Amino acid sequence: MKYPSYLAFNAWPCVAEVPTWMGPINVTLEHPTKWAVELAELVVDIKVYPRTPNAQDAHKVLKFDKGANHAVLDSGCSVSYLCMPLSLELIELFPDDGERANPGVYKVPDYVDLHASTVRFVFTTDRGPVPFEIGFHPFICNAKREGLVWTESPGSRYGMVLGLNFFQSAYVALHHPSPGTGKEPYVMLARQNEEDCDRYVLQPMRQT
Repeated sequence: MKYPSYLAFNAWPCVAEVPTWMGPINVTLEHPTKWAVELAELVVDIKVYPRTPNAQDAHKVLKFDKGANHAVLDSGCSVSYLCMPLSLELIELFPDDGERANPGVYKVPDYVDLHASTVRFVFTTDRGPVPFEIGFHPFICNAKREGLVWTESPGSRYGMVLGLNFFQSAYVALHHPSPGTGKEPYVMLARQNEEDCDRYVLQPMRQT
């Protein structure tokens, strides 16, 4: 994986133009260090390579139940977790090649075009739904096409986590307004693409 990682405070840190942000998206603070967003839908669009025998495009809409639709943003978690039965509905989009160790594991077939396939999140906010689209890789799977969205995390109060694979697919801006302003914390998102590795570079260090 060649994706660089960095953390910046108060401003966009890169030389290139600021990305197009989507939001604001309301958050629930499970803990001062655990921010959770509310999901309404997850729309999966699978595109297959042309002239692939016995394979076709697929479209799946996963709808989250109210009260069970919070996902914690956690870059320290290497994968993402969805609640059941939605995680199993996602896994069913990818056929079992006979090597699946358990029902919660999948592999994306070679005939799926990772660059053309997309995942669209629809977040619930107090301003209405906010759609946000990312590519299949590296959220749904890694470069080896191994699945990176698993079934529920037992360690989270909400059971769902948007982990490191989400942070490698999106720029995530966590906004915490100053105390006394009356404003609540929120999140802004921008799509991250593989070519951004060459386009978004950090500012050169200042000479001291």
